[in-house]
Amino acid sequence: NNNGSNSSNNNAPPPYGDGYDEPEIDEHDDHIEVNGVVINKPFVEKPVDADDHNIAIYYPSSAGGGCKKLFRKVGDRSSEFYPEINDVRRDGSYIYEEFIETQGTDVKMYTVGLDY
Repeated sequence: NNNGSNSSNNNAPPPYGDGYDEPEIDEHDDHIEVNGVVINKPFVEKPVDADDHNIAIYYPSSAGGGCKKLFRKVGDRSSEFYPEINDVRRDGSYIYEEFIETQGTDVKMYTVGLDY
């Protein structure tokens, strides 16, 4: 029986505020460090909430810097580039992942599981 509590059978850490401190994030021109782990730009910043589709891609200063924000398609647009934004968001919980270049090919990912 999993009632949402952290039992010995569930290895997932509890959300922040439930015995865990917020991660320490140090920002640099070409990378960030999250609790000592270096993540080089370009990287993707995704909200932990899978229903939140406001994803950001941060670029290194060596490539001109800036941030491309992705969102659900509105009209004919699904992204906008902001050359002045170089700092990660601090207003919620996010996952950071390596950005993989696809040379212009669109890649769609779908999540399949019991809760989807």
